Amino acid sequence: MSSRSTLGMQQFLQVIMHNEVLSDQEVSNECVRILGERSHVRCITEINNSLSSINMAIQSGKDELTGEIFWAFVPTIKDEKMRYQSKYTQAQLDLLRAIFLEILDSENGFISSIDALNIQSTLEPRLSHAEAETTIGEMVSSKWLSSKEGNIYIGVRSTIELMPFFRASHHDEFNACPICDRSLFHGHKCENCQAVHHLYCLGIAKKRTGMLECFKCKKTLNATDLPCIDLNSSRGSQAEQDGTPSPPIKIKGKGKKRKEH
Repeated sequence: MSSRSTLGMQQFLQVIMHNEVLSDQEVSNECVRILGERSHVRCITEINNSLSSINMAIQSGKDELTGEIFWAFVPTIKDEKMRYQSKYTQAQLDLLRAIFLEILDSENGFISSIDALNIQSTLEPRLSHAEAETTIGEMVSSKWLSSKEGNIYIGVRSTIELMPFFRASHHDEFNACPICDRSLFHGHKCENCQAVHHLYCLGIAKKRTGMLECFKCKKTLNATDLPCIDLNSSRGSQAEQDGTPSPPIKIKGKGKKRKEH
């Protein structure tokens, strides 16, 4: 690379680091603006190759509710001290961890906003109701959590960055989507065989085939809350093909089946 292109790559990386998490479209726009390059995946792959020696990388993940791709700058090895810890008070971190654990132990992969707020009353140090509400709002805005129709879910930034925490707390006992073979927290559960599918994976399958069936037992699924999928967008498929997204988590055992739609 020329010194100019090296400088551009550094600027591109700094934008991602500064914003902490960006949508696929935002990353694409920044790549064009800074580097004049339309393939942001190729640029990210090149940057990641240069970062391998310091165990950091730009990785992507999909929002489980919408299927939208996001990118974040994350460590590639297990890091007990997560980077977000310095941004929040101990009481805020305790609340976030408690919400994570409640979601992981839930039957549906989410908890109600009211239940999330009420968790603060069980913690020490304790946040006020208003402080807890503000904290949850900040965590949703930062994509550590997701919110939809009065419920709280694991956010896409957490699926990209915090899997070491989730694996340690639940011993890899996660469902794996039979379509993409990646772990999931929330999805649609087949009533026949109990397989749990990503909502966006089902949305893509239905868009392509016009059918909605379980990829494990082939029974018809009654999934109504699927995200709108644009098959004309090539960014997601390009990222998947180039192998840049976070790798799937290998399931060691069947574990406790908790997550369903």
